[in-house]
Amino acid sequence: MLVDLPRLTNSLRVPFDVDQAYLNRKALLRSLKAASSSAALHGEWELARKIVYQWDEASAEVRQAYKQYIAAVVELMGGEVVSGEFHEVALYIYHLFNVSSDDKDGGSVKRLSDKKFELEKFFGHSVPDANLRKLASLVDRLSGLQKNQQRTMNIPESMSVGGEELEFGADLPFQPPARFVVDFSLDHREITVDETSTSLSQPEGSSNYGGSASVRPHNEGNFDLEWLRDACDKIVSESTSHFPRDELAMTICQVLDSEKPGDEHRKELVECIHHGLLVLKSDRLVSNTQPRLPSYATQVTVQTESERQIDKLRRKEEKKNRRGTDHGMENDFSSLTFSSLVHASEKKNLFDDLVGYGDGSQLAATALPKGTVRKHYKGYEEVTVPAMPNAPMKPGEKLIEIKELDDFAQAAFHGYKSLNRIQSRIYQKTYFSNENILVCAPTGAGKTNIAMISILHEIGQHLRDGYLHKEEFKIVYVAPMKALAAEVTSTFSHRLSPLNITVRELTGDMQLSKNELEETQMIVTTPEKWDVITRKSSDMSLSMLVKLLIIDEVHLLNDDRGPVIEALVARTLRQVVDSVRRGHQVMVFVHSRKDTGKTAENLIFGRAGRPQFDKSGEGIIITSHEKLAYYLRLLTSQLPIESQFINSLKDNLNAEVALGTVTNVKEACAWLGYTYLFIRMKMNPLAYGIGWDEVMADPSLSLKQRSLVSDSARALDKAKMMRFDEKSGNFYCTELGRIASHFYIQYSSVETYNEMLKRHMSDSEVIDMVAHSSEFENIVVREEEQNELEIMTRKCPLEVKGGPSNKHGKVSILIQMYISRGSIDAFSLVSDAAYISSSLARVMRALFEICLRRGWSEMSSFMLDYCKAVDRQIWPHQHPLRQFDKDISAEILRKLEEREVDLDNLYEMQEKDIGALIRYAPGGKLVKQFLGYFPMVQLFATVSPITRTVLKVDLTITPEFVWKDRFHGPVQRWWILVEDSENDHIYHSELFSLTKRMAKGEPQKLSFTVPIFEPHPPQYIIRAISDSWLHAEAFYIISIQNLALPEAHTTHTELLDLKPLPVTALSNRAYEALYNFSHFNPIQTQAFHVLYHTDQNVLLGAPTGSGKTISAELAMLHLFNTQPDMKVIYIAPLKALVRERMNDWRKRLVSKLGKHMVEMTGDYTPDLTALLSTDIIISTPEKWDGISRNWHSRGYVKKVGLMILDEIHLLGADRGPILEVIVSRMRYISSQTDRPVRFVGLSTALANANDLADWLGVEENGLFNFKPSVRPVPLEVHIQGYPGKYYCPRMNSMNKPTYAAICTHSPIKPVLIFVSSRRQTRLTALDLLQFAASDERPRQFLAMPEEALQMILSQVVDQNLRHTLQFGIGLHHAGLNDKDRSLVEELFANNKIQAMLSIHGWKHSFELL
Repeated sequence: MLVDLPRLTNSLRVPFDVDQAYLNRKALLRSLKAASSSAALHGEWELARKIVYQWDEASAEVRQAYKQYIAAVVELMGGEVVSGEFHEVALYIYHLFNVSSDDKDGGSVKRLSDKKFELEKFFGHSVPDANLRKLASLVDRLSGLQKNQQRTMNIPESMSVGGEELEFGADLPFQPPARFVVDFSLDHREITVDETSTSLSQPEGSSNYGGSASVRPHNEGNFDLEWLRDACDKIVSESTSHFPRDELAMTICQVLDSEKPGDEHRKELVECIHHGLLVLKSDRLVSNTQPRLPSYATQVTVQTESERQIDKLRRKEEKKNRRGTDHGMENDFSSLTFSSLVHASEKKNLFDDLVGYGDGSQLAATALPKGTVRKHYKGYEEVTVPAMPNAPMKPGEKLIEIKELDDFAQAAFHGYKSLNRIQSRIYQKTYFSNENILVCAPTGAGKTNIAMISILHEIGQHLRDGYLHKEEFKIVYVAPMKALAAEVTSTFSHRLSPLNITVRELTGDMQLSKNELEETQMIVTTPEKWDVITRKSSDMSLSMLVKLLIIDEVHLLNDDRGPVIEALVARTLRQVVDSVRRGHQVMVFVHSRKDTGKTAENLIFGRAGRPQFDKSGEGIIITSHEKLAYYLRLLTSQLPIESQFINSLKDNLNAEVALGTVTNVKEACAWLGYTYLFIRMKMNPLAYGIGWDEVMADPSLSLKQRSLVSDSARALDKAKMMRFDEKSGNFYCTELGRIASHFYIQYSSVETYNEMLKRHMSDSEVIDMVAHSSEFENIVVREEEQNELEIMTRKCPLEVKGGPSNKHGKVSILIQMYISRGSIDAFSLVSDAAYISSSLARVMRALFEICLRRGWSEMSSFMLDYCKAVDRQIWPHQHPLRQFDKDISAEILRKLEEREVDLDNLYEMQEKDIGALIRYAPGGKLVKQFLGYFPMVQLFATVSPITRTVLKVDLTITPEFVWKDRFHGPVQRWWILVEDSENDHIYHSELFSLTKRMAKGEPQKLSFTVPIFEPHPPQYIIRAISDSWLHAEAFYIISIQNLALPEAHTTHTELLDLKPLPVTALSNRAYEALYNFSHFNPIQTQAFHVLYHTDQNVLLGAPTGSGKTISAELAMLHLFNTQPDMKVIYIAPLKALVRERMNDWRKRLVSKLGKHMVEMTGDYTPDLTALLSTDIIISTPEKWDGISRNWHSRGYVKKVGLMILDEIHLLGADRGPILEVIVSRMRYISSQTDRPVRFVGLSTALANANDLADWLGVEENGLFNFKPSVRPVPLEVHIQGYPGKYYCPRMNSMNKPTYAAICTHSPIKPVLIFVSSRRQTRLTALDLLQFAASDERPRQFLAMPEEALQMILSQVVDQNLRHTLQFGIGLHHAGLNDKDRSLVEELFANNKIQAMLSIHGWKHSFELL
């Protein structure tokens, strides 16, 4: 055959392009100037040069094949790319599969098997067959392309000979300027048969579906684009032209596609060209129907700067050439490559590649069953897909009979004889293991029974000795819709009833009380509801009991609701990761048709064909013609599920920060690693905007993780939903962020509220702001609704901003119609109104909470009214008795509103007066009756100033209504607000719960503190506002004007700049030997003279750790000098302090000074002889109170010369009265016996030290009240508040921030942690150990060798202490024996353990701060 080639001038144009020559010269100059850059570039392509011969001169096709091979190697290595290791692996695999052509002729299966064995031996683990075949194919292709290149590549000699430049073109062989004519024989061309195309060819006897097929094997006489490529390849290789093969072939295709007539062979080629163009057009149309379809198998081209510039110029030229021409795919070759055209032409007809052949058992996953029929009608086309026959049972396959289950489990399968094939297949894994399971099966495959099997397995784990321990576990079933949740609840309740298992629904429609939750073993909920529950720290105890999580329809990850499922799975995995490691099960269900959920929910695909309903089913899809191929592919192709989580990353990050599970960037990255988003980012980075260069530079995508987290954190910080300290990477939750998390408010809505929410707003402005919430962004304006919206606008009581034609205006109209209980006709409007009403209440509640936290009194009351208006569907301006509209007629309510009579007037009126007012006598009694049901309370308050800036308020609440369960339920909640009306600010708010029993009993009392500022406002208003009843409120006015407040300024003792006194100032060697230091500290120095040289009473207020105990010892030494026969009584508020003082003074005062000392506590009562002979008595207040009451008959009481009162500031606490009694009694005894008793009070810095000094009889020179900042060791104070009404969740929420504070502020120094109970010391310690283990530093708090540790542990009695000490954390509380407690104190004091936890009552016994 004779084939014309292009002119010589065309072949010269590409290699000597001026732009390319300029860019090449520019690159050369840059490389000479930056040698290091050149070296780096050389290193980058070092591997390429080892694999590809003459890489720098390689064609684009070879480069592309190389990059595909490299991508396949990266995929084989799991995305973990280390430079040196990767080079070695890539070279090894290439040489392993790069065999000679002789080896390829036969034994390909055996060859692959041998290579697989060698490769697995090299890697040390199994290699998937798919990866193996892919690598072999790519190596063969790359090797073959290199051989072609080596044949065709003519490397020109140097342009310079002997230093003289040749004239341009002088070294090119000259040929006549005519079309080249090459005689190419078809009989001697190479015939290559591709395995893929052979397998796709139509078998004999199959019908030609949908037109002629264009895929044929390369037999004699076939002329297709493969033949054309081979012919062009030979022409180029046998000529000296540099014209690329593919461009030559594409040029020929353009000529063939012209209207000129040709022979039969040309006709076949033209058909192949047209078929390829048609397939490409179809693919483009299909891709357009999926705007966010991920790019799988996308060929990523890595280009140098010059290549990018050339490519940019080429694209500009192509765009210029296409301008003004037809853009149809059929005639536009400029945007195509020959390779893509060949690949497209190899495909079958658009529908042929979807049709399968043979019986059902041989069907491929990507083929429609045999018998698929395509029919053409006028204006439409129909494709009928028959049902697939079931595959026959395999040898050895059997169905699991129900009798094989345990006896208790058989009760749940009443009426069943055996499981079906799918259930039997996974029965072993589901019933006998704790492995996590993913089930992908069609609707009707029996996934409900698989869930039941897993539930029975979990029940069996808690069934011991015939008794089911229900309190140990919870099972959660997450259903996609409320309707399905109700059905699942009903089904499982019935089937599990023989096992006495309680199944309850927990959705937006069905709420459960705390007791109901505790009694429930299986909870059926929706993704959103479970997400809300697990976001709240108060419900963490519930989520921690979850041992089995079942998620139905998990393929909704690909849907708009996907981020919710992803968030709750990630959160659950993090919360129960330890439980999972211990073997608990998490189960996930998924539909098999991945992305058909949107269609199936709206068509009859759901129930059709389910065995319990029918034997067969029929589904119909009606769509536009261009989407026909797309939907047929959906029925055959398993489209991958992509994550939508990135769209909601800010909201979910805020939820984790509010929950306390994420406190910094590092933890956020770890949390993100649990998400499906991160899994898909690594598998398909291009779909998430991650370029190939980013993947190569950061294979683990840790930098991308950190970038996503940091960007989201900055956005949340800007919206004031959290505080992000970029320097430390720490996150701090704000009230706004906590509100958004608890009320499920989107980040974009918070941005809207930040912009639109003001301190003073009108009703219409509030409704308009709510209408702008992102929760309603799916509402659209439809043309057919405009008439009805116009009518509804006229019925709205408030102005509609934007009008009915505006989306926000439409939302505003529907909100007002919902509150007004207006009727709606159009079905679309009814649907939209229902959608809005489902979110309206929580949006209103969130806005109320925001206003409350900002302290806006007027706006808070206003928003609370609208919260109740939405709940009751009654406007705030309507009569309050409308809340009884089911019992009081509309006519009576209308007349009450017309007369404008409020509740206060109705309370004062008689029944007959009310009847006359509404002109209906019997109505008066009815109105009066329901007035009694209307919730009202009376308030009374007393105020006590604590300081000049803090007031204590004691509030009495007296209910004044008749409690009726029908109206009031089990509890009525009231908001207690303290407002400054002048400044429009709320200084205190709390939610008070009033139960039926409380309402019928004594008045309820509340105590709280509020601040007061200069200048003083005239009054504060205390308001009680019902949380659920409109206009149910009461108030009480506190006058500030006549309030007696403490003095304006607290007097503090200035710390003088004195020279520290040496211990020799004691002038007694025995006393000097008591101390192991040379000088007293500044506080001791300043008080030394009064304490050691006078008998004056002293009040010493100083911070903890400032040496107050030694100051008290100075007073004791003075007594020993002046009155050795008198006794010292030391009063300590706690037994722990008594014991500590006994241990300390026994070693020093008793042994070195020869003094006698006794302890008087509830545990010890010395005999009379010891009391008479003792010098020092150490006692608790209660014990000395009991002893000193009979002071007349007890002489040792009258011989007390010095009374030391430690922690005297506790006078204002619960035990204060006892302290006050014993001090007053000792002063009275002193006055009666004429023996003066010296009082030394030790305290922290006091606000009213003068008052206390007056009471103790302390003169001016005996009062030392130092500021809290006066400390020997400077102290930084960081205060973090934690919300939460309930104790356990609140304490639990503090543990992680405690660990973060240790890591931030004291990573290596000792840490003392005070908690509120013995139990909490253990719980907090265990949490700290868990956090340290998560950071892979389980023994970061331990600072002793293993041998010493084991010796110490052998001496510990308490098991909890023994466990925590292994990791460097000590426990300290009264429950330990003396030996264990002393051991912990010694280890902590010697820095052998870094952290120690103690109960708050023991904080007075530590002088370690």
